[in-house]
Amino acid sequence: ETKKEKPKPSAKSLWRFRVAYEKAVARLDLAELEGFAKSLGLSADSLQRLGIGRDDHPKWHWVLPMFDQHGELVGLRRRDSVGNKRSYTRSMSGLHLDRSIFGSQVDRLYLAEGPTDAAALLMLGFDAVGRPSCDGSAEIIVGLVRRCQPGEVVVVADDDEPGRRGAAKLARKLVMWAPTRILIPPGGDVR
Repeated sequence: ETKKEKPKPSAKSLWRFRVAYEKAVARLDLAELEGFAKSLGLSADSLQRLGIGRDDHPKWHWVLPMFDQHGELVGLRRRDSVGNKRSYTRSMSGLHLDRSIFGSQVDRLYLAEGPTDAAALLMLGFDAVGRPSCDGSAEIIVGLVRRCQPGEVVVVADDDEPGRRGAAKLARKLVMWAPTRILIPPGGDVR
């Protein structure tokens, strides 16, 4: 069964996302970000490369942008202090990425399950993109791979049934655009 992608948000929603995101980045407190990153076993720099911002909502603390295959903002995802996540209304699921990927030669592109696993891979010096879920945004990912033309794609899967199944499904779609393999890290996920 194929998961139907949400349509691209309206121009009004995209404008609202941009304004909210700019405010979230302006509110970012580096000392607070350092503490949050440390609690996840990550660096503040790796989260900043993914564009993290600070939400002004009383429950939701962090904001992460989601992009399409062209690097255009298509939505925002909120995260609270204990790891619960929720997208802004009318957001399209997209990729968590460092947009500098578009201006560089990518030899090996790692596709991680989620932004924090992508941040961990960025911290290790790899070109990495966070997928919104184990089986989401496949068409956007295919578009990104076609655009970036990496020498190899590594789909990083969580070590559970949905993760393995989603990685296999995605790898089958990507293999026609780049050599593709699946990596299941010991311990369940990258972090």
